[in-house]
Amino acid sequence: MLFEFYGRLILSSVTYIGDAQTDMNVVNYAIMTISPFHHVAVVEDDPIFRHRFEEVLLNAPDMALSASAANFPDALNLLSGQPPDVLLVDIGLPNGQSGIDLIRLAVDCWPSCVIMVLTVFGDEQNVLGAIRAGAMGYLLKDADDKTLAEHIRSLRRGESPISPVIARQLLKQLMPMPTTTLNDRTLSDTPFLNTNKPEKLCQTKEKFGDFTPTLSAQEATVLNLIAKGFTLKEVAALLDISINSVKTNVQRCYRKLQVHSQTEAIYEARRLGLIKD
Repeated sequence: MLFEFYGRLILSSVTYIGDAQTDMNVVNYAIMTISPFHHVAVVEDDPIFRHRFEEVLLNAPDMALSASAANFPDALNLLSGQPPDVLLVDIGLPNGQSGIDLIRLAVDCWPSCVIMVLTVFGDEQNVLGAIRAGAMGYLLKDADDKTLAEHIRSLRRGESPISPVIARQLLKQLMPMPTTTLNDRTLSDTPFLNTNKPEKLCQTKEKFGDFTPTLSAQEATVLNLIAKGFTLKEVAALLDISINSVKTNVQRCYRKLQVHSQTEAIYEARRLGLIKD
């Protein structure tokens, strides 16, 4: 391992080395000093889960438990202290208080901290509320310990860990409505060619003639996710397809919409009603 190699290199410069145990202590110190380190705070009211999350952090060689709170008031006290790298938050806190409110406050107080939800609540209201408040990851508590540690690392790498069932809910929210061509419907029945807006009708007929382009379900979903701010890599992960497939879908959208950039594609697709705002 690269970190261990550098640890051994540092060790070689030490003038005095005692027994084997001292040797390994120095190596471990060197590895911990130069490897990426993640300071994590936990807000969880259930003592069983809180202890479990704390154990994950204490057993991970590249992580440290910086603080822990069991309720909203204690969590508020943490916000006046040194910000951790990652904050793990439960949604349901005692006395009817919500972790979503805590997320909003943490975003203001700790702008450098990345926030991830760990909860049993997978309903649409809580998921969207947490994400809108500033959470960059949303996991259900069924994740195993090894997976949880890796999710924290991926969060620090700029990724957004989301439980599969949560990702599916988000996709349903972002899925575009089925579209049809002008040949299948009359102008008065076509929502994106409203006769009360003649300028939109003229723009569309001028560019596409008597036919309005249609996108496949996957093309529309890819473009809709990009319009929501997801990167190509994140779109690939959400749809469980390769990034090359994502790029292919984007290129097809370009051809169908007669554009040359993502911004133009999103604009045209919205104007035609092919994706949601």
